[in-house]
Amino acid sequence: MTTTIETAATPPTWDLSSYFPSFDSDERARFEEALGREVDEATAKAGGLEVLHETNGEVWEQVVLGYEQLTERLSHLSSYVGCLAAADARDPRYGLAEARLNLVRAGMEKLSTELRRALGAPAQPVFDSFVARPAISHAAYALGRLRIEAKTSMASDLEGAQRGPGHRRHHGVGPAVRHDQRPPHLPDGLAGRPT
Repeated sequence: MTTTIETAATPPTWDLSSYFPSFDSDERARFEEALGREVDEATAKAGGLEVLHETNGEVWEQVVLGYEQLTERLSHLSSYVGCLAAADARDPRYGLAEARLNLVRAGMEKLSTELRRALGAPAQPVFDSFVARPAISHAAYALGRLRIEAKTSMASDLEGAQRGPGHRRHHGVGPAVRHDQRPPHLPDGLAGRPT
């Protein structure tokens, strides 16, 4: 018995006009280009700041708010490109767009690293005062997670030195972890979703 798999002659088409008029539109191209540029600018700005302390909370608040906006925009563009690539994986334009998005994601990881650097350093009262700010209090849980990651992760400048035999990276990002070591546990208060 022979089984035949039929494939559609044309890929499915979805109305994605709520994202952008079309993939080839100037609006989408400008959005993508601006997103990449702004991620790089935000990372450079954060990298030039001292860690969070009593007198620079306002500037770090702006970094956090900018990070949230960049994350929303990256999600918007990723969703759009993902839909197009799912509908027609053979179109090289979509594969290239996914590759460009991976570069933006790498830039966002660098920005996350700067946030961890800033949030992991201050004394607890300084951090608590920072996350109580009205503009970012909604993000206190997520910022607390970044703080814990900063305190339980290897310094980024040492990560490369630890890569070698017996080491591997999980999910392609993050600090190198020996396969015979367990990751540190989070404190009980941050072990799961906020209640």
